[in-house]
This record gives sequence, C-alpha cells and structure tokens, in this order.
Amino acid sequence: VDTYTAAGHVDGRKDGTRHGFRGGKGGDRIDWVLVSPGVRVLDAKIVRDKDFLGGYPSDHYPVTADVLLPVKEAQ
Repeated sequence: VDTYTAAGHVDGRKDGTRHGFRGGKGGDRIDWVLVSPGVRVLDAKIVRDKDFLGGYPSDHYPVTADVLLPVKEAQ
C-alpha cells in the first residue's frame, strides 16, 4: 500500500520527489513509503524543507509516513 495516496494525496506532477538539488515540485514521484495491507496510514508527506545552510541534503525529497501497526493478540 502506498502511504502517500492512502493518506488522501492525489499523485500528480506537483508531487515529484526527485529535484536534482534545484528544489521545485515537478518531476516524477519515485520515492515511496510502502506498508502491508492492514497497516493504518495516519499521515504521509513529502518534506521539501531546506537544511540549516539553505541547501538540500539530497537530490530527492524525503517521504515520511505516520502509521498505526496492528496489534497481534497474545496466544
């Protein structure tokens, strides 16, 4: 399950994750957080913040997800 779309985001051209150290929102979304069915997705986002020096630490934006794992009952 793609957490980004499960969190309600529409996967479009403005949701690109590869930016080549230039910033911006275009391009392809090629970075993912995937979970197994049954995991509840609370939120997911693409982090487009610059670092403390005003640059980007990578040529890809990080993708984060908040999830709730199912509880396995004791046997």
